[in-house]
Amino acid sequence: GDATDAAIVARASMAPHAVLFATQSTHVHAHAADRLYTTGCQLSTTQKNGKSHSVNLFETQQGVQETIHGMLNLQQSAQCYGMNSASPSTHSMINLGQGQAAPPALQPTEADIQAVQRLLRGSRSQQQSLQMTASTPRVRRPRPVRGEVPNIEWRALSLDELREHPRFLALPPVLELQMAGPPTFAYVRQDDPLWDELHDGVLTSRFLSAVLGFREPRAAAHLGLPRGMLNPRAMHDAYEYFRACNTQHRRLAGWKGCSLEARPTSEVQDAISLNEARRQEIHATKGGGQASKGGEHRGRRTWPPACLETQLELAMLYSPRSLASARTRWGSAQEAAALAAVLQALPNATIEEAGLVMLDVTTLPPTLPQHARTLALTPNALPPIGASPDAMMRRHPSAPLEAVEVKNTCPFFTRRSDPNAFYAYTEYLSESARSALPWYEVRGPVETVQPYYVPQVQLEMLVTRTSQNTFVSASASQGINLLTMNRDDLYLGELLHFLSRFWEMVKRGQPPSEAMHWAEPERFAAFLDQTALLGSGVSKGA
Repeated sequence: GDATDAAIVARASMAPHAVLFATQSTHVHAHAADRLYTTGCQLSTTQKNGKSHSVNLFETQQGVQETIHGMLNLQQSAQCYGMNSASPSTHSMINLGQGQAAPPALQPTEADIQAVQRLLRGSRSQQQSLQMTASTPRVRRPRPVRGEVPNIEWRALSLDELREHPRFLALPPVLELQMAGPPTFAYVRQDDPLWDELHDGVLTSRFLSAVLGFREPRAAAHLGLPRGMLNPRAMHDAYEYFRACNTQHRRLAGWKGCSLEARPTSEVQDAISLNEARRQEIHATKGGGQASKGGEHRGRRTWPPACLETQLELAMLYSPRSLASARTRWGSAQEAAALAAVLQALPNATIEEAGLVMLDVTTLPPTLPQHARTLALTPNALPPIGASPDAMMRRHPSAPLEAVEVKNTCPFFTRRSDPNAFYAYTEYLSESARSALPWYEVRGPVETVQPYYVPQVQLEMLVTRTSQNTFVSASASQGINLLTMNRDDLYLGELLHFLSRFWEMVKRGQPPSEAMHWAEPERFAAFLDQTALLGSGVSKGA
């Protein structure tokens, strides 16, 4: 569970807590270090820029006072009868109220005394359980936090904050780039609007599973995909998108050098050299090296950053009915924090920011099957293909580059008994605690790569010319798993084959049927089987 806290541990000089839920009407303008404080009960305060911000951990002020006073009463009553109540759990609850001293002479009530007397008349085992000490803490069942508006920015880092990390090689701003066609798309930051524009007419992970037919009922059942991923119209929607791109000539982005047309080799080489040089100049200002617990001070800038201002508007978050949307947005909001956790887990690793990497048919791996090489080298036999890994990584300075794909597990879940509220576990759950919970409440990292993501991971390795992909499965409080998948060129050959069949329908203007790939039943079934096998055969560990 330590790796999940990497982003927070690295920010040791900053406020250690942030709210998980808030009311829909709350608007916060807060320093990035004081992320997501709201009004409510003030259990503890932090000082930033001369202002006091409260940490909202409970739902109502009245409930807090009742809890604290109840614990103080119980402690005082226990001391009257010679009991040692100085358990860690008792002190931690009392110490939450920093700056809120206990009443100077709080006396137990008659009801308190009678309650303790009844307990002391119990069995010996009951008396032993009451006489807890610091060495024998009470074993309590974990309880989730409840709220109405999920905060997808909980403990998050922004990409700008991550770019300040001394072992993160950031891309230059778009205005500082020289563009020269598809080979330079990889230098465009993924949070820049141009990155979205460059996707026009390019087959990426957005439509990959649909084009491969994974979302039609028979294939989805074969792969064991969840019901929510079924969409019989998915392939037809992809067809309509690419058909519109062809007929309306939407292949040109608005910037010079951003079209899909090939540029002269010398122009491409000059642009790549300039972009790489600018990237290294930016990185040199951070001093390089490894971040320390107190922050990295070897360059002109430090990490963790302490001066980035963020405007946080909780009113723009989600209503209680939007669990699916909250989970979707959680993945992108927490991506930078997951990459920071990887840097924490791998102290010798460096991570490089990546843009849209286009397939270069002149650099295909020699082990790719001949039929796939022929397809790739035949003009217009395949759609323009690209992929945007979340990052590229070297595990140590002499290690080869590998692609990185991050998938974040959202902590929120709902219960039928309370449909208008969200729940989440904020503490690490032991193996025994997890086994006692319903499966849908255990929002931990996955142990395998789901079949739905396998084509994406394999395609990222093909376009980046890497042989490994680190699949990062990160959770909010239950740890992270680093899963390694190797490139399978035979699988990629089949993937390109099925992409070419779809592209042929686009060129003809003939809408495909949802079960188009089942026209080759044995071949397609074998492709699906290999998809599942690759996902379950990943290796785990750093």
